Amino acid sequence: MKRTITLVAAALFCLTATLTACSDSPKQSDPQAGKSKIELSSSQEKELKAFKEDVDRVNKKLPMDMGKGLTLIRTELKNGFMTNIYTYPKGANIVINEGEKGKENIKRAVGAAAQRLKALNIGIKYIYKEDTSDKADTISITPEEM
Repeated sequence: MKRTITLVAAALFCLTATLTACSDSPKQSDPQAGKSKIELSSSQEKELKAFKEDVDRVNKKLPMDMGKGLTLIRTELKNGFMTNIYTYPKGANIVINEGEKGKENIKRAVGAAAQRLKALNIGIKYIYKEDTSDKADTISITPEEM
């Protein structure tokens, strides 16, 4: 029987609840990157620093069994994304829903923290890797998609 992962790893995103509400920040164009970036207020910079510290605390508790054969092995803030990296056993009959349904499941799991991440211009990325192989599936949600 095939098991479908619906991307419910909400437990990890409980740490994002530590972010307090961030006020809207003006966007500023970054000519070197060719992308718009958020100009953070001093309070948002403090929030981001606290968020990074929470990510470090979570990483010290890893690996974490997330159920359904998934193990969270690392979480990181990198390239504008909060990235969660999971592994699953080689040969497991697992389907990763990379479409809009998968993204909607992630947004529901993140809940109110999605708006806080968006205010800090941080997206969400889930990477699923099969143990002992190069097979990987990635689901990305930009701040604009939240």
